[in-house]
Order: sequence, then C-alpha cells, then structure tokens
Amino acid sequence: MNKKCLNSNCGKTLSLSEFYMRSNKPEAQCKSCRKKRTAELRAKRSEHFKKYEKERSVLVKRRKHQLAKAIRHRETNIFENSARRLFNAKIKNGEVVKKDKCQNSDCCRCDFLQAHHHDYNKPFEVIWLCPSCHTQYHVGTNNDAENIRKIINKIIYQTYIGSGGNHEPIRRNCSIS
Repeated sequence: MNKKCLNSNCGKTLSLSEFYMRSNKPEAQCKSCRKKRTAELRAKRSEHFKKYEKERSVLVKRRKHQLAKAIRHRETNIFENSARRLFNAKIKNGEVVKKDKCQNSDCCRCDFLQAHHHDYNKPFEVIWLCPSCHTQYHVGTNNDAENIRKIINKIIYQTYIGSGGNHEPIRRNCSIS
C-alpha cells in the first residue's frame, strides 16, 4: 500500500514502510522529511534541546533504560570488554601511562582522554582521543568526522602497523571472571 507525503517540498507517493507509524497509522510526512525537519528544529533550538536532554537523563525510567542497554552491550561484546578490562588493569597497575593530550593532530584537548582500540586482538595498542574526537571517529557522518578518521588511521598505521605491532594477541575464547 502507498501513501503520499504531505510535506509541501516532497509530495512523493511512497510505500508505508517509508513512514513512521503512530498508533498503527502512518504519519503525514515520510521518514526522510521527518528526519530533515527534526534536524532543522534541533539546530534552531539547540539550547532548548540541551536542557531537555539534561533533564531527561536523570529520570529514573531513563536511567533504568541506560543501565539495561549497558548490560546488553556488555553481554553481546564479551571479547571487546575483556580487552578493555585487560588494558584498564595495566593502567591501574601503572604499566601503561595515559598520553597528556588527544593524539588527533587537529585537536589539543587534554581532558578525559579515552583509549581507542583499533584491534581488540591487540588490547595494548591504543591511541588516546578526547571524547569529542572518539565519538566523531565512530559515529560522525560529516566532513570533520571523515578527516578525523583519516588522521587517526594514519596514526594507527604509523604507530602500530608500520612498526610491526609486537604485542601478543589475546585469545577470542578468553573467560570473563
């Protein structure tokens, strides 16, 4: 079955799968028009949405949802979590020292650096990124994100792959204690 998008800029006739459903009825705008409109509103009223997200993040219902999501992620990514735990143990023991600033050459932030694993088989081969660069590397879709990925991949190659990367890989079937 098809439906016409009621957005004046679109007006296309599309299948129902191209519309979000609300109370088992398709919305008036197609998904792409709805996403575009939401992005425009968020850009226009960014302060309002920041305040809204901050208030929402402390609600008990939201905290329970976030906790359940974290548990599901931990259960489905056992191998990655074991690599992170091994690495964090090395940091705690003082065997690994954090860099003093983000390794992205276009960034100079020094706060809350995160270790980025390019290969979980080599848990001690990481590059240090600020939260902003780390997020852009993984989920960013704009030109800045693509530039960050290129820079970071170059760092990974120069630091580990080009030098032969001499760390022992961990076994995929390692047990979690």
